[in-house]
Amino acid sequence: MFRTYKHAEVPLKALLGEDMQLWRSVEQGISLPWFYMTIHEPNVRSMWMLSGPADLEQWVNIESPDLKIGMVQLVSPAYLNGSDRWLMEPLHELVEVELKGSAGAFHLYRTESNHVYCDGSNCTFSDADVKSWRVVYSRSAEGTGLPPLR
Repeated sequence: MFRTYKHAEVPLKALLGEDMQLWRSVEQGISLPWFYMTIHEPNVRSMWMLSGPADLEQWVNIESPDLKIGMVQLVSPAYLNGSDRWLMEPLHELVEVELKGSAGAFHLYRTESNHVYCDGSNCTFSDADVKSWRVVYSRSAEGTGLPPLR
């Protein structure tokens, strides 16, 4: 989730209309992975900051010939990526996994450099443990040389 504050708003409602607001800055209050995504529409390219997998899935579901998802970057906190800092990496695949006997699902994030990050508490599992496996997002494998996670 991103937070905004009135003092960071750019006051251009007269030009933009009531539906849109501009912000000089936003705050991320929770240390969770998020996505930086490029959208291509006819004659327009825009960048979006998405707060989590559900937001990315909404865009995947509305993709069409006139609205294409370009590059999706995973922005991951240190605890997820195993480093000492936040990283921004091109995302290759996002998978939702639910294990047998578990209370809920978790996500596997695979970057184009073939790093796999898991946001669940039980990230070591076998195929026999899997109740459901659902690909939420997958960048075209063309030219990446990466096979599917499963």
